Amino acid sequence: MFLPRLFLASIPLLGRLAHGSPHHITRADNESPIRWSECPKEILTYATLPMQCSTLKVPLDYTNTESSEKLDIAVYRVEAAVPVEQRKGSIIFNCGGPGSPCGPDLGAYAQRMQAATGGYHDLITFDPRGTKGSPIRFMCYDDPVSLAAAPPFIAGYSHEFALGQDWSASIVLSEDCAKKQNETGSLIGTAFVARDMMQIVDALKEDGLLRYWGVSYGTLLGATAVAMFPDRMDKIILDGVVNPFEYYHNQEIELFSDADAAFSGFCRGCVENPTACPLAQNMTATELEESLYGLLDILKAFPIPNPNRHLPNQVPEWTYTSVKGNIYSRLYFPQTWPALAKEIEAIITTILTDDSTRSRWPELAQRLNAFIDILKAEGTFSSEQARGLYSRADNQTEIIKAALPDHSLPGIKCSDMFIDSASLHNMLPTLKARMQKSRIGGDASIQVPMTCANWKFKAKERYSGDFKVKTKTPVLVIGNTYDPVTPLVSAKNVSETLEGVLLHQDSYGHDSLPQASLCTAKAIRAYFLRGELPQVGTKCSTEVQLFGKNDGWEDVIKQLQSEPLSP
Repeated sequence: MFLPRLFLASIPLLGRLAHGSPHHITRADNESPIRWSECPKEILTYATLPMQCSTLKVPLDYTNTESSEKLDIAVYRVEAAVPVEQRKGSIIFNCGGPGSPCGPDLGAYAQRMQAATGGYHDLITFDPRGTKGSPIRFMCYDDPVSLAAAPPFIAGYSHEFALGQDWSASIVLSEDCAKKQNETGSLIGTAFVARDMMQIVDALKEDGLLRYWGVSYGTLLGATAVAMFPDRMDKIILDGVVNPFEYYHNQEIELFSDADAAFSGFCRGCVENPTACPLAQNMTATELEESLYGLLDILKAFPIPNPNRHLPNQVPEWTYTSVKGNIYSRLYFPQTWPALAKEIEAIITTILTDDSTRSRWPELAQRLNAFIDILKAEGTFSSEQARGLYSRADNQTEIIKAALPDHSLPGIKCSDMFIDSASLHNMLPTLKARMQKSRIGGDASIQVPMTCANWKFKAKERYSGDFKVKTKTPVLVIGNTYDPVTPLVSAKNVSETLEGVLLHQDSYGHDSLPQASLCTAKAIRAYFLRGELPQVGTKCSTEVQLFGKNDGWEDVIKQLQSEPLSP
């Protein structure tokens, strides 16, 4: 998952967390091959706790037992808050993706994760093979010029021929990736990454067991590791759950189940907090939601030139695809919703103040009449406000821009899949089901299953078994009520397959980390420290206000610090 680090709350450093002495893990006598040292400054930019960095050599190709070739993977550590002799081993964290380097994300989330886990564990992460910084980074184009020559993808409802246009673009991308990645592209699949993770476990020289917290795609990686190495699992958290059955067969429909409810929450939160949301002008949440869908419909036929297009980090024009994609991606992180409201406000302001633009669609403009009249009556918008408001210059967008030549997401995901045929006709049922599942998100990312349907090579190892496995400690599965991409139903499905318990967090955003819940944090701490699982049917609330000024984590950390830990 992309992490908007700019919006992470500034949380005070953890004080003394431990008041008891839980059973600790004695490290093996053998010295670890991992040599920790100071991290590069760019890794520490958003770090909330001190971090250390290292590398570990792992087999390049696990299927070639005769080869001695090795691959360096970057590993990162946030040390536990207690002395070495009291520590309970390491927890490995994966930030999602696929295709996301996880070092900066661990740094950004370190305070809240250390508080939630109790402070007795080192927190470890690594940059998966194929991602940015990897010696075998998966790139399909060498330069921006060749990248720009590839046909763009558009949202599926952009026009009546959009699916055909995207299908052609997916063929081009898959063929270009096959030409560029014909030597190492088959070496970055999830099964190999799971083996890399177990190599880290071995190198740590602890007890040989995996303790793990994975979010988003990290839950797919975690579930795969559990299925491949059930006897080597200790405590495993899957948070913001990907349905592994749909993932491995390119039939991801379930993922949009709660996206529309999340968008309705954005509109409801806006109306309930009008001082923080300029779109709330005397409308009900339903009226606002329909007006925004009307705006998207207008952008299908008439994209709007961005008056700030010559400034850095600006899109050249506001299109149905770009605006809808921006709205959908912001649903992942509720703390970005006030900024999203201002961006939409700027688009509407441009429409209102540009007579030549508005005159191009007298009939379509009627769809927004009620909305526009309200805005005019309030007198809150001016032409000056249209300048400078629609800014995408936040760190999430900077990351996306920096990663434009990187195609590690399809490189990993598509190589993982078991697909029998590649034709648009065969894909249509899945594509239509995705688009019908969600009005706001269903057509926003159809390029992924299309590209995977046309993919030219497979990972050298793909996990083909089921997920009905029993581990030493049952798995803790966490799902949100309003997660736009890993819905609660996926968490329920996985918790009923793997032996484990589902914890339902009643919150917005993607996984449990964007909005704090003291109940969830206590459950995580009890799980990692004592192996205790919440009762079946547990539902944890949050005290975070939509369009509020914080994500609740500062208060939750203070409460966790004030309560003694039970051994």
